[in-house]
Amino acid sequence: MQTIAENENAVDNALKDMMGLAKDPYVHEYVEEYRDLLTSYKKQQENYIRLMDEGAVMEARESMLGPMLAPFNEIVDLLSDMQLYIADDAFEIQQEESQNLDEATTIILINSGALLVLVL
Repeated sequence: MQTIAENENAVDNALKDMMGLAKDPYVHEYVEEYRDLLTSYKKQQENYIRLMDEGAVMEARESMLGPMLAPFNEIVDLLSDMQLYIADDAFEIQQEESQNLDEATTIILINSGALLVLVL
């Protein structure tokens, strides 16, 4: 139980950090949807632990392989989508910065050439 609580705290802290750094509204939406899915999963997890504590091992097993699996799969799918979105966004930023660097280099070369002509 302590490990679960520690993991929940680590996830909460990571989400807070992500929300603080993210400027993109889509990332905020992903995080909110992730939180909702995680809440649903936690309820299933609590039910599983309760069943195990009560000795209802087969019922707990069935819940883990049935109702718990759906929110878990949704979480995995959402995280995969978020990862692709963030990677695409990072690539776009890289391309924009590369373009800006190319333009700055061109301006510097033109100005340097003009200065060289004036000096000669």
